[in-house]
This record gives sequence, C-alpha cells and structure tokens, in this order.
Amino acid sequence: MADYLVIVESPAKAKTIGKYLGKKYTVKAPWAISVIYLNLRWA
Repeated sequence: MADYLVIVESPAKAKTIGKYLGKKYTVKAPWAISVIYLNLRWA
C-alpha cells in the first residue's frame, strides 16, 4: 500500500507523475474535474 496520496487535476498528469514518484505514492485525478473541463471546453 502507498504511503502518500497525490491528487492532480487530470488523469494524464496522474499517469505521468505516478511514473516519476514510484510505488510509495498513489497519484489520483478526480473524474468530476475531467468531465467538467471537457464540458466547458466544447461548450
């Protein structure tokens, strides 16, 4: 289990940052922010 939780704004950033931080960190992106961003982007 990871020792630290890092929350970032997008799933793509979570994946990239997770590669650099290693197994001690869990990197998550809330999906609600992604959905809101996508809706605003094409509005």
